[in-house]
Amino acid sequence: MYVMPYTKEQRKEYNKKYRENNKDKIAKQKKEWNEKNKDKIKEQRKEYKKEYYENNKDKIKEYYENNKDKILEQASKRGKEYYNSDVGYKTKRIYAWKGRGVICDDFESLYEYYINCNNCEECNIELVKGDIGVNKKCLDHDHLTGKFRNVLCCSCNVKRG
Repeated sequence: MYVMPYTKEQRKEYNKKYRENNKDKIAKQKKEWNEKNKDKIKEQRKEYKKEYYENNKDKIKEYYENNKDKILEQASKRGKEYYNSDVGYKTKRIYAWKGRGVICDDFESLYEYYINCNNCEECNIELVKGDIGVNKKCLDHDHLTGKFRNVLCCSCNVKRG
């Protein structure tokens, strides 16, 4: 008969110490595994969500109906607060750039450059933050390659095409 060299508690303690001492190694292995299995993970999440919603349709619907006003109010409030924060504005900006086809290796540094640029690099007019006006800040990029060119005012960006 085989006898375990450790008790369950000793094995648990050993594993805990191992994880503490090898955090970087474990994180690297996990990251590599996740990279290799992106499609598998995506499919598993999709299946889980599908099963969850199928099995709890009535509960979810009932909860929503009973709390509809509260849910909508919180979502609206969170959205406004988030997108008015620095982090939210940054996320929104980078997402918009990617959606418009901007290609960049480091969006973090591009965003910092964009935020700290106060004058149009073409006509030198003072730029304003926001989505309205001819002197609003625009990130100019080549539409064929997607590469960033300049931070321009709206007027110069439109003229450049």
